Amino acid sequence: MVKTTVKDVARKSGFSPATVSRALNNNYPVKKETKEKIQKAVDELNYTRNANARNLRVKNSDLIALVVADINNPYFSRIAKYLGDGLFEKGYSLIVCNTNESVDKEKQVLNTLVSKGVRAIVMSSVLTDLNFIHQLQKKDIKIVLLDRNIELLDIPFVGSANFDETKRLTEYLLKNGHENIIFVAGPKQTVTSQERFQGFYSTILESGLDFEKNCKILQGNYTGEQAYKTTIEFLKKDFSKNAKYTALISSNNLMTAGILEATQRLNIKVPEDLSIVSFGKIEGQELIKPKITCISQDVNAIAQQTLSKLLEVINSDPRETIKSVFIHDNFIEGDSVRKIL
Repeated sequence: MVKTTVKDVARKSGFSPATVSRALNNNYPVKKETKEKIQKAVDELNYTRNANARNLRVKNSDLIALVVADINNPYFSRIAKYLGDGLFEKGYSLIVCNTNESVDKEKQVLNTLVSKGVRAIVMSSVLTDLNFIHQLQKKDIKIVLLDRNIELLDIPFVGSANFDETKRLTEYLLKNGHENIIFVAGPKQTVTSQERFQGFYSTILESGLDFEKNCKILQGNYTGEQAYKTTIEFLKKDFSKNAKYTALISSNNLMTAGILEATQRLNIKVPEDLSIVSFGKIEGQELIKPKITCISQDVNAIAQQTLSKLLEVINSDPRETIKSVFIHDNFIEGDSVRKIL
């Protein structure tokens, strides 16, 4: 196969090879619009800047990358530490990259990692472009999917059963008599967000309730700031009348913290005024009153299995299929849910 060159990118983008080189290396000022056009050409041509990248991998590069959506989330930071420690003992070095839930940034990060000659990548991916991920495999990059299962049969996944665990939270609220429920969702394009919403949606339908009449969906985008903003705006309106909604499901631990801040600001008592459950245990849960009923992800087990699968794919035959692992999470019953008689 003929390798794509800087000249090919230049012809495709309409700029000179010198401008392309400057844009890719960031060593001279280049207009934003120019960079975007050059990056588009790079993506379309599947161009890898470092012609030695393959050679580095053949020589058993010791670089491993972890690509996550939000390293501020303690869930990802704990996994990063475990992987870093475990890989160091095996003679590897870990690079941690943060994408801020941006598809464009993730593609740029992945292209850079390929140019650096990484041997394997653990991905909690924002991407739904399966072709792009398969292109990484064609460049001899070993991949393990973490937390976000985009269901590629030839790539192992490690993480939670998001649909089942959200179903469990929803059933708990229904069992306690709650019928009017707020669901605070993550980014619409994110696999975990879709799976958790579907777990909620299907449980409501199975219960016989009218989803449109009984449920309200708010967008929290997996951040405490956004969850705080959308929740406080909605609760102000709902509680200024006769409050219709008696319970709320937060589909992410960072959002739960923002939601609790919103209830405190509005002097809404949990669970007397509003019951709350969370997918994900918030930091310092043991010190918070009331204790939040939640799905507590077994981060240690997820980290251990991720390291195990990573080492397995590194040392396996490319034709061998490595099985995925779904970790059984813990249901912690706190005192954040009021029973409605």
